[in-house]
Amino acid sequence: MLGLADDLVDLTISRVLDVSRISVPLGDLPGNLHLTVAQLLVPHYLVIDVLPWPSVRTKLICLFSQPDQLRPPIARGPIAVMLLMHALDDESEGLRVNLDMNGHGYDGKSWEVGQAIFKDWWWALDYKIVSNSNRLRSIRGAPKLQLSIL
Repeated sequence: MLGLADDLVDLTISRVLDVSRISVPLGDLPGNLHLTVAQLLVPHYLVIDVLPWPSVRTKLICLFSQPDQLRPPIARGPIAVMLLMHALDDESEGLRVNLDMNGHGYDGKSWEVGQAIFKDWWWALDYKIVSNSNRLRSIRGAPKLQLSIL
C-alpha cells in the first residue's frame, strides 16, 4: 500500500516518503496512516513508515535526524535502527498485529507492542499505545508491559 516493499529493510536508504509510490489514493488511507509532516520533510529509515501510530513515526523520524549525543543510548550509533528493527521483529515480544475480519491490520488498535520494544523504546510510545497493548496482552494471557528497575 505504501510502496515500500523493495526498500523497507535497506538501511542504506534514508529519504522522505515518496508519495508517488503509494498504491492507493492518499485520501483512502486509514486516518492513522495519513502522512505526517516529518514523513514528508525529514529523510528517514523507511521501516518507520509502516508503524501505525503517527506520534511514534514522528518521534522516531525526528530522533534519528538528531546527532547521536542528543539521542537516548539505545538510539545512538550506526546500528541503532537495526536495534529498533530487531525489537520490532522479535518473534515472541516484538510487534503483533491482530487482523480484522477482512484480513487487515491497519488500525493502530490492532497492533500490540511487546516487551522487546517496550524495554528500550518506551519513551517513543504514548499512554494510549501502551494501554492498548496491555489490553491485547491481557486478552491472550500475557503479562503487562514493564520497565525494569535497576
